[in-house]
Amino acid sequence: MVTFTLMRDGSVLDPRIVKSAGDEDLDQAALETLKKALPLPKIPESIKDDKLKFTLPFTYRLSKAAMARAADTELAAFMAGKCNSANVGGQATSCKYAGYSLTKSGRSNFKIALEDRDDVRRAIAFSGVEARKPQSDIYEVSIDKILFYSKDRPKGEGEIDPLEKAATGTCRQVGDFSRRKLLNLSCSATDEAGQVYSVDFGSDGSSIKVRTERDERLVTRAKQE
Repeated sequence: MVTFTLMRDGSVLDPRIVKSAGDEDLDQAALETLKKALPLPKIPESIKDDKLKFTLPFTYRLSKAAMARAADTELAAFMAGKCNSANVGGQATSCKYAGYSLTKSGRSNFKIALEDRDDVRRAIAFSGVEARKPQSDIYEVSIDKILFYSKDRPKGEGEIDPLEKAATGTCRQVGDFSRRKLLNLSCSATDEAGQVYSVDFGSDGSSIKVRTERDERLVTRAKQE
């Protein structure tokens, strides 16, 4: 559900999500859809109000690929904050949020949504299967590949097919996941061509949003030290 105020000239003030779809990408897509529709039709002269407030639903239907991916997911979480620093192949950038998913096969994925006015789908994901918890509030994953998402990538049933590159590196999450608290997420990986990709993400202090209730898997799947 998206709410906004329509001004007489068709411009929009304070567009925001008042009820989440349960997926940050879908929420952002709803706001982007509204942005692309601007300016909206002007308020008719027959209406005396100079501004009108609307709350509208945006309905999404999952593709077969999305449903298959959801069925393979043990855990999915969203972490709000911002990048203290981010470097993608030698290019400094900023980011909007971080996501985490754990598949039934034990693959961890840290996906970082990058700031790009021309491409709302631009993101990088660090992926690996070897995980460990050296401390109760630290979770580490050895990276074996990185994935790149963009609006120019081919799509299958509406889902972006990311570009994959073999890579080596590590992601380190600091915080008590079971209590929904994240302090910091840092990822660094180098691909086969020697390009370095790194992200240092800091929480805004809000709770981690978990989409399943099986986050104890983060402990049982990881190698205890």
